[in-house]
Amino acid sequence: MRRILLTLFAASVTLSCSNNDSGPTDPPSDPAGPPALQLSSQSLSFAGIGGGEDPSPQTVSITNSGGEALSGLVADVSYSGAHGWLSTVLSSGTAPATLEVAADMDGVPAGSHTATVTVSAPGADNSPQTVQVELDTPYAMIGLGTLGGEASEALDINESGQIVGWSFLPSGDWHAVLWDNGEIIDLGTLGGPDSEARGINNLGQVVGWSRTAEGPSHAFLWEDGVMTDLGTLGGFESWARDINDAGEVTGFSGTEADAFHAFLWEDGVMTDLDPLGDTDSEAMDINGSCQIVGIRQNSLGQSGGFLWHDGSTTDLGTLVAVGINEAGHVVGWSMERGPLLWIAGVATELGDIHPYAVNGDDTVVGYCDFVACVWADGAITNLEGVLGYGINDAGQVVGVGSWSESGSDWEATLWQPAP
Repeated sequence: MRRILLTLFAASVTLSCSNNDSGPTDPPSDPAGPPALQLSSQSLSFAGIGGGEDPSPQTVSITNSGGEALSGLVADVSYSGAHGWLSTVLSSGTAPATLEVAADMDGVPAGSHTATVTVSAPGADNSPQTVQVELDTPYAMIGLGTLGGEASEALDINESGQIVGWSFLPSGDWHAVLWDNGEIIDLGTLGGPDSEARGINNLGQVVGWSRTAEGPSHAFLWEDGVMTDLGTLGGFESWARDINDAGEVTGFSGTEADAFHAFLWEDGVMTDLDPLGDTDSEAMDINGSCQIVGIRQNSLGQSGGFLWHDGSTTDLGTLVAVGINEAGHVVGWSMERGPLLWIAGVATELGDIHPYAVNGDDTVVGYCDFVACVWADGAITNLEGVLGYGINDAGQVVGVGSWSESGSDWEATLWQPAP
């Protein structure tokens, strides 16, 4: 056995010496041919709010499916529609490499946008290769600015796109404002330091409340540069909430009995609605048919809602009603069922939205977990702002957003929907 092992060992040594004597071995030939581009994906999609937060970047892997080295990688972007919203970064000019694709939402208009990323490399027999990128932007948010102070709110919008709310002044006082065609207009006060606009109709008439020179707050009607005090129901203070195209105003006021009651003001007369003989009530919204919805509280402290029309009141039970559209559809919330859309006695649950207003398409605006959102046809869209307060029939939404550019965490904002 020992002799056999030695013989095998000697044979293996001899074989090794024989190979070395033959000289260096030529590299194997490349059966794959020239280099070839291979992308891990040829389509990407992003979604976001124009002017809002950027969606997370996505990555495409680039490999060489051919033989020779693949170098000189270049990525170019072309657009169909809006330009400038896409950026790309190549990790290397030689494959394998990664291509990071990112969407920048700053200044992107609402709508659907398309871009093409073209990846090329000299010598690759299938160069160039493309990646189709789609961006869905259901809304674009636009900051409306302030009167020089640190914050503002937009509370209502009419069908012409005129917006009302309030803004801080540099002094720290706040005034009712009207945003009209990009201009912010200070509506002034009733003599006191502060005021707030709450509603606007399609004639440009504005209602809200203002501190008076004597101190108490009074409901006002502003028209053509003139602010008119609407008085009270006998108490010290009053607040106007909304106005329809007939000039009928609703809100709530203190009474001589030291209570607060919903009112209807028309032709210079303020009428106590006293919806169901409750201790307190507050009218929140009015439509063109003079249907008024609001909140009531009885002597036991129990809260609920009401719908008032032509002297008759419908008890909405525990539905605290905050908005009504031209069809008489009501939004609010209930302790038992949460946020609701109420149509002719039938209530639809709205999920997580805390509602403020409803338009003619039954689209509801409000906030979800203190983020502005809209509810439409059972689906909720996050608007990435702070609060949504008003919506018109064109789907334009107003409320409050946070803007790093201006340094304001609380600025009046318009959300423009996709066409």
